[in-house]
Amino acid sequence: MAEEGNQKRILMRERDYLSERLPEVMMERQRLKAESEGLKVEKAEATPERLKSIRRRQNYIKRRIGELRTEHETVTGQRRSVNEQIKELKKA
Repeated sequence: MAEEGNQKRILMRERDYLSERLPEVMMERQRLKAESEGLKVEKAEATPERLKSIRRRQNYIKRRIGELRTEHETVTGQRRSVNEQIKELKKA
């Protein structure tokens, strides 16, 4: 019985962490998308030296957004799983 309560606490903490992480991932994606748009505008009038750093940053942003998309999907799946486990413990 005590072990079940301990497991429930652990799962609830995990659910809380995942619930806090999701908005952070989404905010970082939005920030990077906005930065990417700004770089597109800047790129039109950039010097050749600046173009190199803009392209490098755009490549980073593209990769980072992909990683954040994957993290978002993973965290969402984990949260669903944790919620199901909590429901099962409540039934028991």
